[in-house]
Amino acid sequence: MPSVKQHVVDLLHDYQATVYRAVALLNAKSQQEKGFQLQQESPGVWAGYLDEVRQVRYRFHGTGCLITTPAFQVDYAQKGGCTGIDP
Repeated sequence: MPSVKQHVVDLLHDYQATVYRAVALLNAKSQQEKGFQLQQESPGVWAGYLDEVRQVRYRFHGTGCLITTPAFQVDYAQKGGCTGIDP
């Protein structure tokens, strides 16, 4: 049985991998559609979808971005912070 410390380390590694996946989705969208992040979904709301089937949603806020997919949700800030970890 893994220790509590190992469980926390595994959780952090999983979170890091998920953030990298989210950033990769944003980067792929940026390569496909330059300036997509400047489009407003509604006044003052910079949000939309990163895929054609509209399952991967992004929403820019402050200095960060919330990315929601059927498999995970990540909310991160550009300066390396995060709003928390939720298993």
